[in-house]
Amino acid sequence: MIAALTGKILRKGSGEVVIDVGGVGYRVLVSDRLFTGLPPVGAQISLYTLLIVREDAHLLYGFETWEEREVFSTLIGVSGVGPKIALGVLSQLSLDELAQALVTGNVDLLTSVNGIGKKTAQRLIVELKDKLSLPKAVSKADQTGFATASGSLLSEVVEALVSLGYTQLDAARASQAALRELGADARLEDLIKVALKHCTNLEV
Repeated sequence: MIAALTGKILRKGSGEVVIDVGGVGYRVLVSDRLFTGLPPVGAQISLYTLLIVREDAHLLYGFETWEEREVFSTLIGVSGVGPKIALGVLSQLSLDELAQALVTGNVDLLTSVNGIGKKTAQRLIVELKDKLSLPKAVSKADQTGFATASGSLLSEVVEALVSLGYTQLDAARASQAALRELGADARLEDLIKVALKHCTNLEV
């Protein structure tokens, strides 16, 4: 199995990079988040990789860290989540955001990823919330309060922000940040006010 590559970038294009390793060019599919941070053509690069073998193709996926590789591998183990959707998750959400969404049951944030509907988001939460490491920002003491308040309350805040013209992804991120800041017992009106401030910060 090809677990990592180190070589020179031959070309880059739309979610993929070709890496020259000892005269052999490897086509590696990467997330949008990783692609935007790639060095220029001709530069040396090292990526962790995962090879997926299909009947019609052998596809190599690349990751900046081993942790991202393991998260990707875990995601594609969930029914209804293929490599394309898993790569979309890594493109749109940081690992901290993903872990927090799973722990808090934040369906809105998960469904902001292209290809993930409500049922798939709920399946991810059920199957993965205990498999992925918690981000440092969420302590053990916070989990119970988050999980209790995250369902309908978060959805109401997200809906309010979306109605004001914010994207589903920004609204979900801001709502989650507001809940972390104010706690599970906060009033809906206060959560919306704080979430709006976080939305403004996202625009900067």
